[in-house]
Amino acid sequence: MVASPWNLDRGRAQGEMGYLPGLDGLRALAIGGVLLYHAGFDPVPGGFLGVDVFFVLSGFLITSLILEQFTRTGTINFKQFYLGRARRLLPALFLASDQASYITGVNINMDGGSAATVV
Repeated sequence: MVASPWNLDRGRAQGEMGYLPGLDGLRALAIGGVLLYHAGFDPVPGGFLGVDVFFVLSGFLITSLILEQFTRTGTINFKQFYLGRARRLLPALFLASDQASYITGVNINMDGGSAATVV
């Protein structure tokens, strides 16, 4: 198999679930339902269902990662696990927060002054 940046399934080791693209599709549908609900699209009253589906799938994937680590090593290293989650999620959080503050015009003052000022 030729290596490609679009090949997300890097193969599975013994006991690993690997990448399941169908779960990404289900999460995308769940998020789409929430967005349509908030946009006021009346035929889609399932915004709350979308949140539940998203959290159930995310919980399943995170539990699978922890169980795979336990199966592979016999222990669970929560420090390594949470550092991995932070490396994956914090850049997107910082980017989204930065863009939201830029779009809304809120300037956070980090030098001990007032908490926030609107520009």
